[in-house]
Amino acid sequence: MPRVLIFGQKPKDYISPSSEESLDVIISKNIREAKMRVTSERLIMIIIDLEDNEKNGMILAEHIRKSPLQLATPIIFISRNRRKFQKAINEYHCYDYFLKPLSSQDVMKILCLCYFRIERDDNKNVIVFQIGTEKYPIRTDDVIYIDKLARKTIVHTSTRELYIPSLSLNDFLVEHSKDFIQIHRGTIVNKSQIRCIIPGKQVVLLKHNDEELIIGRSFIDEVRNSFD
Repeated sequence: MPRVLIFGQKPKDYISPSSEESLDVIISKNIREAKMRVTSERLIMIIIDLEDNEKNGMILAEHIRKSPLQLATPIIFISRNRRKFQKAINEYHCYDYFLKPLSSQDVMKILCLCYFRIERDDNKNVIVFQIGTEKYPIRTDDVIYIDKLARKTIVHTSTRELYIPSLSLNDFLVEHSKDFIQIHRGTIVNKSQIRCIIPGKQVVLLKHNDEELIIGRSFIDEVRNSFD
């Protein structure tokens, strides 16, 4: 059963009893226990209630973003003020930040995200990257692009960059050509992350942050044809 971790108060205001029938809702007020679960368990969403334990809530958020299992797991913050809003957005790339008391629309947004993540998890659409003996499972849609600089291969996700020393772009593309396209000798892009192609500038524009990536001359026709 898909798991949601809640750090803080009992979630009577934003996870209804009926929702718990299809979710494994884990409630933890202990920072050590919460960090252990983040490190060892697959979670579809993490809710951090800052009301009673703001300091440990932010410590947990930092731990989440350093955990290989939770690279792209959505974090939702709930608080009575906006004091930590910028930090939550800029440093921890939180999915949303809600103020108490929550409205019915807020609750609906949280529940909709839960069920959306359940549906995606059911598809098992995950790519496992390996660094030494450690494995990093990342959902395909969360991989924005991959580029190779010298001997380093960098996987750019929606929340961070992952450095993979031994990843072959050619081998990766053979296995994942349905979802990715090569636009440059050292760059592979997730097709779903391309907002548009700008032929005059010979770049693709990404949905994630409007970043522009250069299209190599020998790849321009293939890139154009793939979106016709």
